[in-house]
Amino acid sequence: MNRFFYLTFITALFSLKSQAQGISSKHFDTPEKKATFLVRDLQNKIMLNDQQKDSLFTIFQLQFKLADSLKKSQNDGAAKRQQLQAVLATTKGRIDSVLTKDQRVLFYQWKSNRKSLKSKL
Repeated sequence: MNRFFYLTFITALFSLKSQAQGISSKHFDTPEKKATFLVRDLQNKIMLNDQQKDSLFTIFQLQFKLADSLKKSQNDGAAKRQQLQAVLATTKGRIDSVLTKDQRVLFYQWKSNRKSLKSKL
Protein backbone atom coordinates (compact mmCIF):
# COMPACT_ATOMS: atom_id res chain seq x y z
CA MET A 1 0.00 0.00 0.00
CA ASN A 2 2.83 2.40 0.85
CA ARG A 3 4.49 1.69 -2.50
CA PHE A 4 1.30 2.61 -4.30
CA PHE A 5 1.12 6.00 -2.57
CA TYR A 6 4.82 6.58 -3.11
CA LEU A 7 4.58 5.84 -6.84
CA THR A 8 1.46 7.97 -7.17
CA PHE A 9 3.20 10.84 -5.41
CA ILE A 10 6.28 10.59 -7.65
CA THR A 11 4.12 10.42 -10.77
CA ALA A 12 2.19 13.50 -9.66
CA LEU A 13 5.42 15.43 -9.05
CA PHE A 14 6.78 14.62 -12.49
CA SER A 15 3.47 15.61 -14.03
CA LEU A 16 3.46 18.97 -12.24
CA LYS A 17 7.08 19.63 -13.18
CA SER A 18 6.47 18.92 -16.85
CA GLN A 19 3.37 21.13 -16.85
CA ALA A 20 5.30 23.95 -15.20
CA GLN A 21 8.07 23.65 -17.79
CA GLY A 22 5.51 23.70 -20.56
CA ILE A 23 3.93 26.85 -19.19
CA SER A 24 7.21 28.67 -18.74
CA SER A 25 8.50 27.77 -22.19
CA LYS A 26 5.20 28.86 -23.82
CA HIS A 27 5.23 32.08 -21.82
CA PHE A 28 8.45 33.24 -23.51
CA ASP A 29 8.07 31.57 -26.87
CA THR A 30 8.73 34.62 -29.04
CA PRO A 31 11.62 37.09 -29.22
CA GLU A 32 9.16 39.90 -28.47
CA LYS A 33 8.00 38.28 -25.22
CA LYS A 34 11.56 37.54 -24.14
CA ALA A 35 12.66 41.11 -24.86
CA THR A 36 9.62 42.54 -23.06
CA PHE A 37 10.38 40.45 -19.99
CA LEU A 38 14.02 41.55 -19.87
CA VAL A 39 13.24 45.23 -20.35
CA ARG A 40 10.56 45.16 -17.65
CA ASP A 41 12.98 43.48 -15.27
CA LEU A 42 15.73 45.97 -16.07
CA GLN A 43 13.45 48.98 -15.93
CA ASN A 44 13.17 48.83 -12.15
CA LYS A 45 16.74 47.77 -11.51
CA ILE A 46 18.68 50.40 -13.47
CA MET A 47 16.13 53.21 -13.93
CA LEU A 48 15.69 53.28 -17.69
CA ASN A 49 14.10 56.23 -19.45
CA ASP A 50 11.57 55.67 -22.25
CA GLN A 51 14.11 56.00 -25.04
CA GLN A 52 16.42 53.47 -23.36
CA LYS A 53 13.54 51.05 -22.87
CA ASP A 54 12.65 51.24 -26.56
CA SER A 55 16.26 50.85 -27.62
CA LEU A 56 16.92 47.89 -25.33
CA PHE A 57 13.71 46.22 -26.45
CA THR A 58 14.84 46.48 -30.07
CA ILE A 59 18.35 45.24 -29.22
CA PHE A 60 17.11 42.23 -27.21
CA GLN A 61 14.45 41.38 -29.76
CA LEU A 62 17.02 41.36 -32.57
CA GLN A 63 19.39 39.25 -30.47
CA PHE A 64 16.70 36.64 -29.78
CA LYS A 65 15.60 36.57 -33.43
CA LEU A 66 19.17 36.05 -34.61
CA ALA A 67 19.81 33.40 -31.94
CA ASP A 68 16.62 31.55 -32.92
CA SER A 69 17.58 31.58 -36.59
CA LEU A 70 21.08 30.32 -35.72
CA LYS A 71 19.61 27.45 -33.69
CA LYS A 72 17.50 26.44 -36.68
CA SER A 73 20.36 26.74 -39.18
CA GLN A 74 22.12 23.72 -40.62
CA ASN A 75 25.62 24.89 -39.65
CA ASP A 76 27.79 22.68 -37.50
CA GLY A 77 28.24 23.32 -33.76
CA ALA A 78 31.48 25.28 -34.00
CA ALA A 79 30.15 27.62 -36.69
CA LYS A 80 26.93 28.22 -34.75
CA ARG A 81 28.89 28.96 -31.58
CA GLN A 82 31.13 31.42 -33.41
CA GLN A 83 28.16 33.19 -35.01
CA LEU A 84 26.33 33.35 -31.68
CA GLN A 85 29.40 34.86 -30.02
CA ALA A 86 29.47 37.52 -32.75
CA VAL A 87 25.79 38.29 -32.14
CA LEU A 88 26.41 38.56 -28.39
CA ALA A 89 29.41 40.84 -28.90
CA THR A 90 27.37 43.11 -31.17
CA THR A 91 24.55 43.14 -28.62
CA LYS A 92 26.97 44.05 -25.85
CA GLY A 93 28.28 46.99 -27.85
CA ARG A 94 24.78 48.23 -28.60
CA ILE A 95 23.71 47.92 -24.96
CA ASP A 96 26.83 49.77 -23.82
CA SER A 97 26.04 52.61 -26.22
CA VAL A 98 22.49 53.00 -24.86
CA LEU A 99 23.25 52.94 -21.13
CA THR A 100 25.07 55.50 -19.02
CA LYS A 101 28.26 54.53 -17.20
CA ASP A 102 26.42 53.97 -13.90
CA GLN A 103 23.68 52.01 -15.61
CA ARG A 104 26.27 49.77 -17.30
CA VAL A 105 27.69 48.81 -13.92
CA LEU A 106 24.20 47.96 -12.64
CA PHE A 107 23.37 46.13 -15.88
CA TYR A 108 26.40 43.83 -15.65
CA GLN A 109 25.66 43.17 -11.98
CA TRP A 110 22.09 42.28 -12.94
CA LYS A 111 23.36 40.04 -15.73
CA SER A 112 25.80 38.31 -13.39
CA ASN A 113 23.04 37.70 -10.85
CA ARG A 114 20.83 36.18 -13.55
CA LYS A 115 23.64 33.83 -14.60
CA SER A 116 24.22 32.69 -11.03
CA LEU A 117 20.49 32.07 -10.53
CA LYS A 118 20.32 30.04 -13.74
CA SER A 119 23.31 27.94 -12.71
CA LYS A 120 21.61 27.11 -9.38
CA LEU A 121 18.51 25.85 -11.19
